[in-house]
Amino acid sequence: EWRDEAKKIRTYTPDVLVRYRTDLAECADWPPLLCEIKPNFDEKTESPRRRKPPRKENEAENRLKWAAAERYAVKHGWNFRVFREDDIRTPYLTNARFLLRYLEREPNRKFEPKLLEVLADKGPLTLGTWAGAIAHTPEERATVLPTCYWLIATQRVNTDLTTLLTLNSMVKELADA
Repeated sequence: EWRDEAKKIRTYTPDVLVRYRTDLAECADWPPLLCEIKPNFDEKTESPRRRKPPRKENEAENRLKWAAAERYAVKHGWNFRVFREDDIRTPYLTNARFLLRYLEREPNRKFEPKLLEVLADKGPLTLGTWAGAIAHTPEERATVLPTCYWLIATQRVNTDLTTLLTLNSMVKELADA
């Protein structure tokens, strides 16, 4: 609950409560994170989406709601943070969505040993060159690429997922592999 500028009691529900995995050492002690996700426009800008009436942000009202959310989070031993869509809709999210399909069904793993051997022998390669090292026609490459994506998705090889994954993305073997 929070009080608006007219002192009327209102309710507010943030968008997301993130609970971190306790089985991973790097985040085992992180408190949950209560999150609000806001669009990339402010109170002076109308929503780019078609809405009747157009959605507008009320920054003064948002500050009151967020202060209440902060108090609620602290009371529960959590953190609170506001994110903008640009904070979330990143190349990393696009890559994660793309790679998820390769985690959901395992590819033909017969290419895995040769792909890993090529990276170990030749060092970092572009994704296209890596797949092309064992697939010499476009048809062959189409059968090898799912294994490449699966190796990336399962973190068997390394690439920069903060930039959009393309056939020009550099792929390398893991440092500890």
